[in-house]
Amino acid sequence: MTIDFTSLSEFAGAFHELHQAFICNPHDIEGLKQAMLRAVHTPTRDKQRIMRALRRRVADHDVQRWAGRFLAALDAAPDNPPPDARGGSPSAPVAPPESAPLAPESPVPVDVEAVTASTGVSE
Repeated sequence: MTIDFTSLSEFAGAFHELHQAFICNPHDIEGLKQAMLRAVHTPTRDKQRIMRALRRRVADHDVQRWAGRFLAALDAAPDNPPPDARGGSPSAPVAPPESAPLAPESPVPVDVEAVTASTGVSE
C-alpha cells in the first residue's frame, strides 16, 4: 500500500504561501495524526489538484520574483526617508529616555584583594 502524504508545518515560513497543503503542528501528535488521516482519506484526484496548485505557487513565487519586487520597492522609495515617530532623523542617535538611570560619574570602587581571596583567583 502506498500512501501519498505531503504535510507542511505551521511553523515553516512557506505556511503563509502554501494554503492548500495539509498543515500540521509537528509538536501536536493528535493534530499531526488528524492531518495524516485527512491526507490519506482525501480522494486521489483532489490530492493531484492540490499538488498542481502547490507546484504552480512555488514556480510562480520564486526568489527571482521576490527579488524583483523588493528591488522595485526600493526604487519606488523616497530618497530621504521621513522622520521617525519621535520626529528625529532615522539615522540620528537616539537619546535614552529621561527616566533611564545615568551611568555613574566615577567607577565603583572594588576591593580587589577581597574578590581574589573569596574566589581563589590571583592577579
